[in-house]
Amino acid sequence: MPRLSDRRSAIILGVALFLSYAYFYQAGGWNQNSRFALVRAILERHTFQIDAYQLHTGDRALSDGHYYSDKAPGTSLIALVPVAAARGIARLAGVDPESFPGIAWTSYVATLATSALFTVVAALVVMRLSLAWGFSRGAALFAASAYGLATPAWCYATLYMGHALTAGCLMLAFSAAIDLGRPAGSGEPGSGWAVGFWTGLAVISEFPAAVPALFIMLLAVSAARAREAHRLVPAAARIIAGGSGFAAVLFAYNAVAFGSPLHLGYASEEGFTQLHTGLFGITYPQWWRLREILVGSYRGLLPLSPLIALTPVGLVMLGREPARRRPAIVAAAIAAFYLLLNASYYYWEGGWAIGPRHVTPALPFLALGLAPLWDAGGRAGRAVLSAAW
Repeated sequence: MPRLSDRRSAIILGVALFLSYAYFYQAGGWNQNSRFALVRAILERHTFQIDAYQLHTGDRALSDGHYYSDKAPGTSLIALVPVAAARGIARLAGVDPESFPGIAWTSYVATLATSALFTVVAALVVMRLSLAWGFSRGAALFAASAYGLATPAWCYATLYMGHALTAGCLMLAFSAAIDLGRPAGSGEPGSGWAVGFWTGLAVISEFPAAVPALFIMLLAVSAARAREAHRLVPAAARIIAGGSGFAAVLFAYNAVAFGSPLHLGYASEEGFTQLHTGLFGITYPQWWRLREILVGSYRGLLPLSPLIALTPVGLVMLGREPARRRPAIVAAAIAAFYLLLNASYYYWEGGWAIGPRHVTPALPFLALGLAPLWDAGGRAGRAVLSAAW
């Protein structure tokens, strides 16, 4: 059980982060509008077709004469209940939900219920894991707040895209996977189900999350096996069962929208012709893209968040302890995957974006390296870290 003071600190941090995200409303854009068009189509017209809203976005798929969102559907589906409630509130206030003020209000609620909320969740998981690994409360708060406020995660917590939701889901799955490795009798109940559930939601919110999800599932299985070998098969079965519901949802959506359970929206993309090369625009990493992603003046991550430059050192320090080695390796692997993915993508700059947006789900995993740096840094080291924050 966490100490009362740790729990109080987590509550204060979570509320502060959520309010800092809720203060901003960045309105629409092609990416946001594509996802919100699917929300509106389901609630207003009871269809997956976004024909009525297709002029609001260029991120759209064309199939059998009808327009659909080209995005993974998870972020839209998660927002359905909050947006339906927001539409009811709008009507009570005398505002038409389909008017411009009504759309602004409901899209704002969709952003809070997905991007803002799950960025807070990811930050709190960073804090929880830092404390569980024996780092000080100050180190845990520093790492969590650095992720939430001193990286572009803050920006994407205020945009109705899929990156922030995916980051939160992957961190929840990662935490559950680590719980499976606790000594017999002390592991969290349902951790295997949680790994499957959260990785499943991550994948149907952003398809590239399938690779980090695989890393996390391997971590979970190895953790269960290391704890008690005979628990390996039951743990794997629970992980698969936990994610199977989201697989069924995705297959059903694809079948209804595109005629095949395996047909993704990007395969019917109307614009962005380079999405039809390689694997939906993904080929192989190019050095110049990686340079621009890290230090470029246009999309460079490190000029925006210099703390990130120190996180590889922190992850190495994290992995020195045998009990933390596998989680540290998986966190580093997930971060490396997203960097290489972004450097392999034709549209690497991400359109209207802040920094390299495709790297956003990697940021909480990198932030895990900040807690060991804080505790090992001494007064001078903490001064440098605070300045970078």
